[in-house]
Amino acid sequence: MEVVGRPRKALGLVMGLMSFLLLTGPVLVPVASRDNPATDPACGVGIPSQLPLILQDSLQSNSTGDFSLSVPYPEGPVYENNYSDTWYLAPIIFVNSTGDFSGTVSFYTTSSSPAVHAFIGIPGSVTISPGNGGFTFLNIDFSNLTPSGTYTVTLIGESGSLRHSVDIPVTVIAPLQYASFHMSIDSTKAILDAGSSTIFTLTVISLNGYSGSVSLAVGSTYDYLLKPYVSYCLNPTILTISPGKPATAKLEIKAEANTPIVVGGVVITAIGTGHTESVSVGVQVGP
Repeated sequence: MEVVGRPRKALGLVMGLMSFLLLTGPVLVPVASRDNPATDPACGVGIPSQLPLILQDSLQSNSTGDFSLSVPYPEGPVYENNYSDTWYLAPIIFVNSTGDFSGTVSFYTTSSSPAVHAFIGIPGSVTISPGNGGFTFLNIDFSNLTPSGTYTVTLIGESGSLRHSVDIPVTVIAPLQYASFHMSIDSTKAILDAGSSTIFTLTVISLNGYSGSVSLAVGSTYDYLLKPYVSYCLNPTILTISPGKPATAKLEIKAEANTPIVVGGVVITAIGTGHTESVSVGVQVGP
């Protein structure tokens, strides 16, 4: 009877355990190993590592957290000079777990301009967990001839379906000898009769790979002589240029009908990123 009773008792234990699982749901227990097998307290027998009672959920499937990226020490402006061929920056990127996130974060980069190159340093990925963050370096380089401006390098971090990015501004200030544009005018002298007007064409071209806007303004020399009788107007006052794509504006100078003989001039000033230019036009009304 003892021999027959033991299988029935074991069967009862198994059925009871299955009922317990159905009522309470999954229970996490340590994964068994050969050196430290998991133990079923109901029978006091070590469970072989190949057949654990309940499989442990992976960290990835259990993770309900996220990760964050930060750049605590952003780079300041870079003032180009005549002594360096290439500039190198290496801001540090911190990666931290939020919630109960555990996993590996991989990185890649983009740049707002081909003039500024960016790539991930070492390590190319970091593994983090709650309370244990990580970091990597972002390598940025650009030529000493890079036009003035603020460029944006974006670092993207990914882990599974999670994705975050951080923008890193790179401000370049070029010396004046590396002009970003050049302005010219089709004539530097205006001779008018009273009651007439004339129109000039200003042309602005890109230099050293510059792409951006140039603002125009006009003023007069000997203002007290010209202003009562001579008016001047620029249209448009903001031009957008890029390599191979110049832009033009019109300057109109007009003399009122009662203008006496007068000699003066106007100055057109163009202001772009890191560069300023001016051209003068002499104005004469009358013979």
